[in-house]
Amino acid sequence: MIKAIANKRLDLSNSEFEYYKLLAEKYGSDQFRDLFDTDNNGYIISVQPPLDGKTPMAIIFFMLNIMFTQRVRAMDAKLAAIEKFQKKVASGDGPLILNEGGRDGKN
Repeated sequence: MIKAIANKRLDLSNSEFEYYKLLAEKYGSDQFRDLFDTDNNGYIISVQPPLDGKTPMAIIFFMLNIMFTQRVRAMDAKLAAIEKFQKKVASGDGPLILNEGGRDGKN
């Protein structure tokens, strides 16, 4: 689910968001400001602790973990799609469409 954290979109699971709330309660939500960059889908692009402040290690590790698990979830989704395609190929069920127009460009 997409949540707004530090005025940025961030894709988090429910358990990740619950842990974020615990961290924000303990250290303050301002600790997340200027710590990371995201794309429009809420995926962390980079984690950059500010040079002029002291960011708790728990928050830095949390953000690095989120960045890592976002990529693992994306890879899992792609692998699931490949496995589904492999099963379809192996079973011979239905046409295998390689692109929108099919092999010969017609529907």
